[in-house]
Amino acid sequence: MTRVTLLGADGAPITREARSFLSGKVDLVVDSDERVSLATLQAARPDVILSAAHHYVIGPKMRATARLGAVGLHPSLLPAYRGSYPLWWALRAGEREVGLSLYHLVDAMDAGAVIGQYRVPVGRLRFAALYERVAALVPIALGDLLQAIEQTGAIPEGTPQDGEYRTYPTPPRMMRAMMKARWALR
Repeated sequence: MTRVTLLGADGAPITREARSFLSGKVDLVVDSDERVSLATLQAARPDVILSAAHHYVIGPKMRATARLGAVGLHPSLLPAYRGSYPLWWALRAGEREVGLSLYHLVDAMDAGAVIGQYRVPVGRLRFAALYERVAALVPIALGDLLQAIEQTGAIPEGTPQDGEYRTYPTPPRMMRAMMKARWALR
């Protein structure tokens, strides 16, 4: 059974959906919404680290504890809307389509190769309903990931993001200091 470390905010819909989907399908060796130490990850010996709305950077030493690698779920169609509050920014910009990206974690925020993307139309949905619709894509993304791991013994390589199309809006003013402190590389 695949050993997975799930790191994500308890209140976030994508974390909730990830936890629900993975329960019983994998061995959840660590499941936390807090900052996790390198020692904790080394002791857990995960096959995969999964970040789903996790508020802290997962640095290179931490990622290296996972036998197969570290991946993230991000509620945008990367490379668009990297960083915090991607659905809020997409709605503010008038996007007609949003989605969920499954991608490799790297040193830069939300910049790794994209393994899969799953799309939903915005329509007349407001933020909370839209986030729930995007979160409903998590089981599909994780099902695809687990199937690939089962078939090949590896996480798919993915497609590098095209930097020409990246967007990285700044967080709302009140969140800047908090986000800067949480995402400082160690």
